Amino acid sequence: MRLQTWSYVIDNGIALLKRSSEEACNADDSRLLLELERIIDIVENDARVRVLIITGASIEGDISSGFEPNQVKFEQFLYLLNHVVNKLERLHKPKIAAINGKTFNLFFELVLTCDFRIAARSSLMGEQNLTLSAMPGGEGFMRLSRLIGSGRSNAIALTYEIIDTAMAEEYGLVNQVVADANLFEEAQKLALQILFRSSEKNTLLKECN
Repeated sequence: MRLQTWSYVIDNGIALLKRSSEEACNADDSRLLLELERIIDIVENDARVRVLIITGASIEGDISSGFEPNQVKFEQFLYLLNHVVNKLERLHKPKIAAINGKTFNLFFELVLTCDFRIAARSSLMGEQNLTLSAMPGGEGFMRLSRLIGSGRSNAIALTYEIIDTAMAEEYGLVNQVVADANLFEEAQKLALQILFRSSEKNTLLKECN
């Protein structure tokens, strides 16, 4: 599968999905979402994949505060974003977000759909779409409210507050904060633990039958 904005590899039941180029930082570019939708379909139907890790790699950036998109094009993008992010949330396989760098807007939406969130200590995250006169396109505001409560999510959304890892850990937004250098190692450990427990459960079910 040829991809422009993502890299995707599978190893021993674990799929690693990374945004792969500076083009992936342009949230007005629907290619990223269309490719992501293709990958979600592949993961869902590939029996080799039992756990998915999603990360931003080392690329930073997203919609800048000065970005002024064409209104019609931006509304179409928000519709596509909502569709693809909801599809990722419904994926019937465990999803781990390995958060590093700056994780805003579209990429924050993806993080919120994951079952587990591990953050590198220097990472920052948040929902900055309100700076574009638009409510969060991928229902991120509602997901954030479910995770940390409406009071905290309202304050973050309405003040455009950027979340550092100390705040994320205090609010329960992330499951674990680790040293930057250990992020992928810890994400892999968690994925392997999930695989082990899943295999153990399947063995028990077979023995019971």
